[in-house]
Amino acid sequence: RRAWLALAGLLTVVAIAVFLGDRGFGIACFVAALWTWHARFQRMPWHRVFVIGLIVLLVVVPLVRVTRMIPGAQRLDPGYIVSAYRRIDNPIVDALSEFGGSMKTVADTMRLVPSERPYDYGMGYLSATRSLVPSLYWRTRESYSAWLTRRVSPATWRAGGGVGFSFVAEAYANFGWAGVLLMALLGAAFVRLMGLPIRTRDPAHLALAAVTLLFILTFPRSETVSFLNRVVWCGLVPFWLSRAVIFIGPRVGRGKLSADAQRG
Repeated sequence: RRAWLALAGLLTVVAIAVFLGDRGFGIACFVAALWTWHARFQRMPWHRVFVIGLIVLLVVVPLVRVTRMIPGAQRLDPGYIVSAYRRIDNPIVDALSEFGGSMKTVADTMRLVPSERPYDYGMGYLSATRSLVPSLYWRTRESYSAWLTRRVSPATWRAGGGVGFSFVAEAYANFGWAGVLLMALLGAAFVRLMGLPIRTRDPAHLALAAVTLLFILTFPRSETVSFLNRVVWCGLVPFWLSRAVIFIGPRVGRGKLSADAQRG
């Protein structure tokens, strides 16, 4: 019963995020919840996952794009939602155009690096670790997204907007094609690690994996600095604290019992 209540709460968060137009967070939260249910409670057949993925890709993604700028009252009107979806020429083409936006950041990065900007050789990833501590007085390094926006779309940059970025572009900006290959290997290793909580059935491992999955799903269309601090503070730190409590708790209890016995 508690699992169903938790699932209902997560789906409510997903619905609110999608309604507000934040489809990235909403979809990531939905996928993390789906994976947790699959890993902890009931295995989901792959054909069902495939159907859900198609619905998200061909219905939710294009529908949110065409409705997130209209007033909320209209978004609550089922008739308007249906008519808005019908105005989409081709949902498949619309979804592919979304992916094209991310690919453009890769193309622009390859055009500018190393001809105008040298390879960072890992300094981009190293500087992302500064986000783990709030910036009090030191200067922060310009993000890749801000740099690319300033370079390819100055008007958008002056208005405070951005063109986004990509984990592939970030890997290329650091190590060239070797970085892209390294990122592919790290992705394969991450998939292997996500199978560990399913095998161990450890609740702490499951929670850590779910939190990591929630934030890392936005990584393909962003950069390391956008998710690293969230994974550490929302996932790793609570995980380490839980392990410390499990390790120290029994020892503290035995120490108190021993002290009480000596006083007795």
